Amino acid sequence: KIEHVIWLQTAFIGDLVLSSASFCLLAAKRKKIKQHLITTAAGAEIYKSQAEISGVYVLRKKNIKFLGDLFEVKKILRQKGLNKKNTLILQAHKSYRSSLSSFYLSFPTSTFEESSLSFLADWRTPKVAVFHEASRQSLLLASLNISREEILSVRPKLKGLSFTGEKTWHKLFLQEDKKFIALVPGSVWATKKWPLSSYKDLALKLLGETEYQLIFLGSEKESKETLWLEKEVLKAEPKFKERIINLGGKTDLSELLMVFPRLLLLIANDSSAIHFASAFDLATVAIFGPTSSKMGFSPKASRKKSIENDDLDCRPCHVHGPKICPLSHFACMNSVSSQKVFLACKELLS
Repeated sequence: KIEHVIWLQTAFIGDLVLSSASFCLLAAKRKKIKQHLITTAAGAEIYKSQAEISGVYVLRKKNIKFLGDLFEVKKILRQKGLNKKNTLILQAHKSYRSSLSSFYLSFPTSTFEESSLSFLADWRTPKVAVFHEASRQSLLLASLNISREEILSVRPKLKGLSFTGEKTWHKLFLQEDKKFIALVPGSVWATKKWPLSSYKDLALKLLGETEYQLIFLGSEKESKETLWLEKEVLKAEPKFKERIINLGGKTDLSELLMVFPRLLLLIANDSSAIHFASAFDLATVAIFGPTSSKMGFSPKASRKKSIENDDLDCRPCHVHGPKICPLSHFACMNSVSSQKVFLACKELLS
């Protein structure tokens, strides 16, 4: 009798993108169920244009207005006819704040055994560590009788957006004859970053041995890194000026839904960028350092390469990546050569 599912997912951007796998699977298997998403402002930016989600509601979880947001969301959901008999909350985020929020909303709730205060929920399921994160989140769909086989086969999927032409750089992507490779050198976590000097060497190899345009992507906080990369590449080879587009700090999340469908290949650290790429089945080279591809966050695109040094006993050393290398050598990233990454790129491009 479930008519509505409320997803409560207020995690990092990468996790939010991976949630699309669950949304698409539920939409395919239970077409009559309306899906609602309670998320962050970033999550709302991503999912406001996605057909699987009929309603998006924002919780400013690190803001003093959080409780007001929660009260307003509950009021709106009740006004839309959601009640305890026709609604199920699938709480994908494991924090105590999410558990208390689900409890306050007063709908039947399913979450993970590992969630903080999970005893407040009506049903709990183990979040199986060996699965990919896209499948781990989708385990909550077992409460709606969706099979384990289908859950294990999921891949994130987002609908792309068309360029509006409002910004000058939009016009470049509207030229159908242009082909693009993107480099994303940043990360929220310091030790997840492959050295910029290595990205520079890779960029020069790609520019020298292919005819494609290079796009440098990153958030506003990462724009210093993309600017350094642009300057250093052009200092080494000024002739490549017309083939480099630095979009560091110039794109919002909606615009990434425009850019990613136009790319041929993406090279990035273990970050949300590889999950965006997976959502568009974009060929991906992902570089892992303090984390490991085996932790459940590797690319899910059909063509991908995960580059990492499996000979180091010290990795993985952290679930995200510490601020500095605990052993001070940073060998996990320093030992990854630009030539190795370039060969992976060539293989995927061929």
